[in-house]
Amino acid sequence: MRQFVASYKDDHQLLGRDIDNVLRAAEFATELGRRDTVAHLLREVAPLELSVSSRARRTWIEDAFDDGIRDPADGAVELADLAEQVAVQGEVDLALRLLPRPQDPPRLDLGTAPPQRQTPPPPTRR
Repeated sequence: MRQFVASYKDDHQLLGRDIDNVLRAAEFATELGRRDTVAHLLREVAPLELSVSSRARRTWIEDAFDDGIRDPADGAVELADLAEQVAVQGEVDLALRLLPRPQDPPRLDLGTAPPQRQTPPPPTRR
């Protein structure tokens, strides 16, 4: 992939399919935990005008390395709008990846009784 990106560096002309390939490579690098490679690939597409789908994919990749420092409410409306646009285009899986998932609440098993507290036997008299 590095050769692919390098071959287009001089022209600064990545076409739609080429942008998709660079973003796909960035997704793979994300899955491998290669932050430096992800950053490099995202810099390649940063100055370009991206389709809605490519913008959504780039956003998801950037958020994959979120360290929890950013407030989840920042940009929530824009993110939801982008997810909606992508879903309308038929990319529902990508739209769902964009939306943060709430923490799962603890599960209660209503089919069993709660554990009984063990109490010591009363003291015996002598």
